[in-house]
Amino acid sequence: MVDINIHSLVVETTRRCNMRCPHCLRGEPQNRGMSYTHLKNALRNVHYISSVTFTGGEPSLPSGIRVMQDFMEICRNWGVRVGSFYIATNGKRYRREFVDTVRALYFFCDDNEVSAVEFSDDPYHDPRSDRLYWELSELAEFELQGLHVGKKMHLEDGLIRQGRCNWGYRDMKPEKLVYRLEDPEADESDLYVQEPAVYLNCKGNIVLGCDWSYADQDRHVLCTADQFTPDLIIEKGEDEDAE
Repeated sequence: MVDINIHSLVVETTRRCNMRCPHCLRGEPQNRGMSYTHLKNALRNVHYISSVTFTGGEPSLPSGIRVMQDFMEICRNWGVRVGSFYIATNGKRYRREFVDTVRALYFFCDDNEVSAVEFSDDPYHDPRSDRLYWELSELAEFELQGLHVGKKMHLEDGLIRQGRCNWGYRDMKPEKLVYRLEDPEADESDLYVQEPAVYLNCKGNIVLGCDWSYADQDRHVLCTADQFTPDLIIEKGEDEDAE
């Protein structure tokens, strides 16, 4: 059996948000969250994930927190290993459950050298919760050694022309799926999805690339979550080692 190893997995935890930032590349929020079934389907053939990003919407909302907890449960049940995690949050409100989930993710992952929680800190966002920021910072200093807790700045020349941000400087370009087989001659060989980021959205679709608006995601779908298999990747992707 061929297992899938993913360099970068992005999980869209929810399309709900507690802010309406004018630069948001996603567009207007939607009353939609990630289902447990979509998560299970996407992970059923996966063996290892180098880095998982939890995005939205706003992942610190209760609906986002539930998905992060579901993700860990499914991975434990199926023996999926995860190296590190990344969460970008507006940090608008303090939620103890979010802090507890960050701690659980840290001890769940096996390589936290690049694990991080970053708070949006720019003119487009409301003020963040100081309590949430400082509590996570103290945890990183005294308990969660190696976890980066910092601020994410949105510079105007880095804004992406997607969603609400029609003045953005950067345009997105379609990306191709690239994979490699550890040993192409073997009957069973691990398959590595090298690039781009494998993005699982709340509609249950696997999208190539993580910076599309909700509307544009539909134009860049690789497959549905239950179709995410080694055979499909080999059929639709480009072998990095091919001559």
